[in-house]
Parts: sequence; C-alpha cells; structure tokens
Amino acid sequence: MGTIVHAGTQLSSASTSFTGSAATNIDKNNYRESITIQNQSTSALYLLFADSGTPSSSNAHHVLPGCGSAKDGTGGVWTNASYRGAVRSSAVDKTVTEFVF
Repeated sequence: MGTIVHAGTQLSSASTSFTGSAATNIDKNNYRESITIQNQSTSALYLLFADSGTPSSSNAHHVLPGCGSAKDGTGGVWTNASYRGAVRSSAVDKTVTEFVF
C-alpha cells in the first residue's frame, strides 16, 4: 500500500491486478474516494456496476476499449471520484486503484 500526501491530507492507495477466467468482483467500499480501472488487454473490458452478474457486451454499464498490443498503456480508462459500489469486470487483465482517506 502506498501513501500520497497532498495539501496536508494523507491518502492511502491500494492497487491490485486481476487476471482470471471468470468475472472479478471489486467489492463495495464506503471509504473509497476514487477508483480507476485501466484495460491492459487487447480485448474490450466490460464493467457492470452491481454486486453480482457477469458483464458482457449486452449488459455492461461501461466498456473500455483494448490496447493496440497487450499492456502497451493505450487501453481504455474509467475513473470515478465518487462511486463506492461493487464493480464486476470481464475476464481480462486489469489494474484497479482505490484511494481512501
């Protein structure tokens, strides 16, 4: 866990990478100050803002485009400064960063 200090306010950050064959649940976090998800795969990343379910092209709330080549940093990014609910994501490489006070 890293620590960021800005204008006298200390923020803690947690970063986790997920890879798998099933949807990954990013749990609800009432202390979350922001969340950032970046797609590092060449496939589209489907996000479903719910406690359960498997995201797909037909039910995703948000879709992040893939990278030109794997992990080249050009994949889509979703950032939200106020969302505290759960996120289900499709099974591709992804990195999630949460900032909490």
